[in-house]
Amino acid sequence: MDLEIKRGPLSFYIGEENHPLAEIVFVETPDKVIIQHTEVNPSIGGRGIGHSLVLKVAEIAREQKKRLLSYCPFATKVLKRDPVLSELMKKTIE
Repeated sequence: MDLEIKRGPLSFYIGEENHPLAEIVFVETPDKVIIQHTEVNPSIGGRGIGHSLVLKVAEIAREQKKRLLSYCPFATKVLKRDPVLSELMKKTIE
């Protein structure tokens, strides 16, 4: 089974873009990256895929020097557990 993380216009996903096995949906604004939703199909759960998807979005925020926000409970939990990632959530844009 191919578990490659691919990038869509407003998401990272595994599987087919129209029917992903795992997906994180986000929005970019001029100063923020906002995670809206993360979902992993139970058939591939328990492998850290959701965590990997959150890290992909965090990488965008870090590279673009944007604040990272999350409206997704799972992603928020991942971000708050990591001191480096939680700093992205607190970041003030100058």
